[in-house]
Order: sequence, then structure tokens, then C-alpha cells
Amino acid sequence: MLVDKRPWPSGPEALYTRLENRPGLVILDSGMEPRADALHASGRWCFAAFDPFAVLECRLDGCRLTVGGRAREFKGDPLDILQSILEEYALPPGSGPTPLPAGGIGFLAYGLRVFLEPRPTRPDDLDLPVLHLGFYDAVLAFDRRDGSLYLTSTGLPAGGRARAERAASRMRLLREVVDSAVEKPASAPPEPGVPGSTRGYPGVPGGTRVSGSAGQRVSGSAGQPVPPAAVSSSFDRAAYLEAVRRVKNHILAGDVYQVNLAQRFSVPWTGSAHALFGRLCRDNPAPFSALIKGAGFAVVSASPERFLHLNPRTGVVHTRPIKGTRPRGSSPETDARLACELLASEKDRAEHIMIVDLERNDLSRVAQPSSVRVPEMLVLEPFPTVWHLVSTVEAELRPGTGVADLLRAAFPGGSITGAPKIRAMEIIEELEPVPRGVYTGAAGYFSFDGHLDLNITIRTIVLRGGRAWFHVGGGIVADSEPEAEYRETLDKARALFAALGSPGRREGG
Repeated sequence: MLVDKRPWPSGPEALYTRLENRPGLVILDSGMEPRADALHASGRWCFAAFDPFAVLECRLDGCRLTVGGRAREFKGDPLDILQSILEEYALPPGSGPTPLPAGGIGFLAYGLRVFLEPRPTRPDDLDLPVLHLGFYDAVLAFDRRDGSLYLTSTGLPAGGRARAERAASRMRLLREVVDSAVEKPASAPPEPGVPGSTRGYPGVPGGTRVSGSAGQRVSGSAGQPVPPAAVSSSFDRAAYLEAVRRVKNHILAGDVYQVNLAQRFSVPWTGSAHALFGRLCRDNPAPFSALIKGAGFAVVSASPERFLHLNPRTGVVHTRPIKGTRPRGSSPETDARLACELLASEKDRAEHIMIVDLERNDLSRVAQPSSVRVPEMLVLEPFPTVWHLVSTVEAELRPGTGVADLLRAAFPGGSITGAPKIRAMEIIEELEPVPRGVYTGAAGYFSFDGHLDLNITIRTIVLRGGRAWFHVGGGIVADSEPEAEYRETLDKARALFAALGSPGRREGG
């Protein structure tokens, strides 16, 4: 493995602008400064890669692996195929200078669930794969902690002397990209968010744990506004309220305790995915942002939520479910009141604890006995447009547990399905009028050295066919108020509409 480490005071944005037209581009951006504690260092690393040596795409009827322009078709479980690829190109555990010296980057769509828990399902009306991963032998990595830039090149998939030659050739290409950014620097990036604390949030109780980044309020978009009439949704207001009532009927009947219910918006869009990604990172910085370009589509994510993180050196996996949301206030006083309201809400706390218990159960399926822990519970975290309640659940994996085993135990995340998970997914299939597609799946990386880091694909936009599509939703419990649940979806949609240049849906629409 070849490594080039250098100081990089310009930040990762200066590199992103040089990569827009590169084939197979992927960017995983952490737009928030890392927290002081080591547990949730989600703000630390940003990665970019292009020109994958292999691409794996799976649909409900099979998978296609393309290597060097030659495609092979496979039947069977996509996770078994993924596991075999990771084993074929494995590097020594934790051997890279960064968590991702080389590996698979892309997304797992919500529809992948049918391979884990077979149930009837509708095909994706946007015709996206249920799994899309590019496999990259060379990666650019920026460390926000110390401002260092790492260039890593492994020479994969070649072997022997050819691997060394390929590694050198690919390293030259990475250096050309970096040098071009030095010679023609991009405009100065926006100031990143800073770690939060109770200081700066007047009225938030002094003992309250506040973490993350306060960020900026979304004040609009540089794009041309889209008229509200051009905004379409899978639900109108009345239909969404009725769906909430039907979920509550299921809860009262004892079928389920909680269900995440979502609506999908779409607007006309013919702009640049790269520009949209930059706008989201600027106006709505998030620790798990992603840009993934595929054939005829792009996925742009500003997710605040970590699904799974695995450290191969320790064998520790953790998840950070989000459950509980309030909008940010227009003044410090209003902002603090909303934060305190969320923290004190019995409904939100009960809903959150229910999901933490579900995640503990999921991880216990692949964990060493008595190793499941909850080191953080009900942490109040600020984001640019909303407050969230977040917890951390972690466990030590049993020896011999592979990535496929871990995903079978935990996918999709409990915070965006409900409890019990299987019954909640059945009700989602019954009530939501369109498939979820990428929404509430996962995006991120599978490093060849064993690291894994995936978000939950919320706050995520799909660009395809001249339109932008995104879902927003919330957890429905026994005492949910339909109007409040509908308003919560609009609060969550606000930043995405702003990035797209649309005023969004009016509350009564």
C-alpha cells in the first residue's frame, strides 16, 4: 500500500470541486467538527474516490458484478456476494493509515430487507438497485481533527508485480488531482460547525448533555425557487392523517408498539448533483453526508444518523439511533424552549427508549455474551434545522462474525422501522403508497481492512429522470397526534426543500 500524507489547510471542499466529472465519484463527508470524546468521532473523516475497479449492483431478481468492463450475473443473497468480495480483496485488519484505505462505497436500499426477512414487496418505481457499491483501490481521506490529507493506493485488484505498478500509477493520478486543487484553489469553504455545549443555548438546563454542531439556520437556496404547485407528495395531508390513525389502530389492537410512517416528496430538478451536495453541506452540515453517482442517478445525503460503525481492531460495533425531534427556534429563547420541550417530552422519551431496546436486541444476536452496552442515553443534539434525541448502543462481536451476519442482525435500522421490527415493516408496506427505495436504507463504506461505517439514509435526495425525490417521516406511537406528526414531517423536509430551491409544501396542503 502506498501512502502520501500532507497538511491540507484548505479543507476537503477544495478537493470536491476538482472531482465533479470523475467517473464513479463517491464522497463521504463529515460536515461537523469531531466531539472531544473518542466514542462519537463521527465528525473526523471525509473520503472521496472515483473510477472503481469493480461495481456490484443487485436488484430483486439478481446481482451483476462488473470488473474491468466484464459483467458476471449472480443469483442469491446480495450480502453473501458482498461478503465474498470483501474476503477476496481483504487487507490486514486495521492496516491502513485511515479507516478506509480501499474498499466498497455506496448504498443498501430499504428494499434489501426482502433478502433478510422474505416478505412480498413492490418493485421500486424509480428503478434503483437494492444494493449499489463501487469498489475502490485508491482513496483520498481528509482528517478534520488535524487538517491532514491522506492519499492511499493499494493496486487492487491486480496481484504480484502488477499490483505495485498499478498502485504507483493510481497514486500519480491522486497526486494530480490534489496538485490541481493547490494550483487553482476553490473558493473558501464555509466555516464548519463547532462542537455544541449548553453554553450558547440560553435556557437549556446546565446539566443537559448537548453535542454536535449548532450549524447555520437554513435561510434559502441559491437555486431558482420551484413553485409550490410543482411539489408532489405520495400523501396529501388528509391521507397522511388517516394513515397515522390506522397505525394507532394497529397499536391499540396490540399488533405493534411503534411504526415509522413516511411520505415522499418530489420536485422538478435538472441541476447538478455536485452543486446540490455542496449546498446541503453548506446549509445543513451533517456528520454522515454522502454523494453517490451511479448510471442515470445520483444519491445526495445529509444524514445525521449513524447506523453501524465497526472497528476491526477492537471488534466493537456501535449504532446511534435518533428518535425525538423538534424544529430549531427563530430566536435563542425559542430555540432553548423547544430543546427543553423535547428533553422533557414523555412521549418522545418513551419512543426513544423503545428503539434503544430494539437496537440492543438486534446487536445481541451477533454479540459476545453480556457485551451489549448503552454508554450514551437520550443525548440532546442540535442540527441546523432540528433538535434530536440520540443514544449509543454498542457491543463486542462474536469471533467469526462477518459483515453479512451483522447486517442480517441489524438491517434495516430500528429507528426508522418501528417495534417489533418485522410487524412494523409489514404495516409500512400496507400503508405507504410508494416503495421507500434508498430512504431508510444505509450508505457508507466497507473497508477492505475491516472497518465499516454506514449512515441511515434519511435527509436523502435521489436525482433521477429530471426530478428530485426524498422521503420524510416520524415514529407513530399510541399517544401520537396526527396533526403533530404531519407537521414533524414538514419540519424535517425544510432543509431539503431549501437546498432544492423550493418553498416546499404549505402546512395545509
